[in-house]
Amino acid sequence: MLHIEIESGLQQEAEQVFQEFGISADTLVTRLYEFVRTEHRLPTELRVPNQLTRETIERANAGLDVVSCSSANDLYQKLGI
Repeated sequence: MLHIEIESGLQQEAEQVFQEFGISADTLVTRLYEFVRTEHRLPTELRVPNQLTRETIERANAGLDVVSCSSANDLYQKLGI
């Protein structure tokens, strides 16, 4: 038996997608475990971020150096293109 905690909004949105595929979260997790057991790898590539990436993520999570744009044109203007 597996117990996990997932942010409710994330869980609800993902479960809507699961329904579109006609599968349950239980089925998906079981298939994930079967894949890992059989292939001895994850079904996606995971990488440990380098120092600059970690620092950038931390700064963004803290709301530092974040630029918000109201539209694509606003983004282009802020990028100077």
